[in-house]
Amino acid sequence: MKLTVSKDQLLKSLADIQGIVERKSTMPVLNHFLFDCSGESPVLYATDLETAIRETIDLRPLKKGVLAIPAKTFISFVKELEGDITLEAGENFSLTISSGKITLNLACLDPKEFPAWPEVEDGTELSLSAALLRALIEKTVYAASDSDTRYVFNGILLHIQGKALTAVGTDGHRLALYRSEIPDDLPGIKVILPKKSVSELKKLVENQTVSIKIGKNHVLVRTAHLEFLTKVIEGTYPNYEQVIPKSSQRRLKVLKTDFEKALRRVSIISRERSHAVKFDMKDDSLVVSASNPDLGSAEEVISVSYEGEPFTIGFNAKYILDALGAIENDEVIMEFNDPLGPSLIKGYGDEGYLCVIMPMRI
Repeated sequence: MKLTVSKDQLLKSLADIQGIVERKSTMPVLNHFLFDCSGESPVLYATDLETAIRETIDLRPLKKGVLAIPAKTFISFVKELEGDITLEAGENFSLTISSGKITLNLACLDPKEFPAWPEVEDGTELSLSAALLRALIEKTVYAASDSDTRYVFNGILLHIQGKALTAVGTDGHRLALYRSEIPDDLPGIKVILPKKSVSELKKLVENQTVSIKIGKNHVLVRTAHLEFLTKVIEGTYPNYEQVIPKSSQRRLKVLKTDFEKALRRVSIISRERSHAVKFDMKDDSLVVSASNPDLGSAEEVISVSYEGEPFTIGFNAKYILDALGAIENDEVIMEFNDPLGPSLIKGYGDEGYLCVIMPMRI
């Protein structure tokens, strides 16, 4: 294997695979990536056994070959180089990296040890814009859990019904939903994708059309130069429609920026783990307050439009702020029924996105 590549071109591809490479794996080969120059163009391949990425570099190798290269050392070294870089495989699975007057001989692994790229069985295929795919992820992934024993909560649900595509994330305390229309009329499909995988995928899709193939065990996403594959999470996702309140007795409309600023300021005084804040609503005002026996108390009054009887309710401020971060509208709607029932938050006039948040006892 031998090729010459610019530093910027190589670092771009390395940045794409870096989030997939396992850093603390019990399998040493997963700390490596596969550099495959056996075809017309070099291909980088990384996997953590749950997610895999394969990216093509647009150039021709001088000599063909394949190596499994230690990712951390290789990337750290390449970042310090300048100009074009020459890579050449040597004996005993070694790699010589040279640029200008510096040379590094790097010990690599036998590429045969590297896990094979899984084949995706027959499945449903659809095309989405990169912007829509990013929106589906950004507006829901924050609500998915990181390490719940109910494993389905550690991913986001993609649910296709005809031309309606819905993404849902929940950790049992909150639920985020984003719905959009797609051109294709497809049969009912439900698939749960791991949170880590979709978080990486969001970084990779740019301004192009994305092809998605949904199989029984894997989902494959293709762009012009990149293939991204993830295992699906097995299990039955809860009926998210049952969680969403169908009507409300109280309704609050507030400027998003005012709401965010007040929550950030007041929640500084709340306990670190609970982030507890209290909302007191009456007439056209919202009082956001928090207290902590070790620090003191804080409150801020916001001008709002409020419909309903005077009402008090408590929330985890972080949950509200996360939901606000997914809202693009200038004004926000919150709807309530009772102090311990699910509350709804969404952008004013936005029918595609909503978040359901369970309140706290105060």
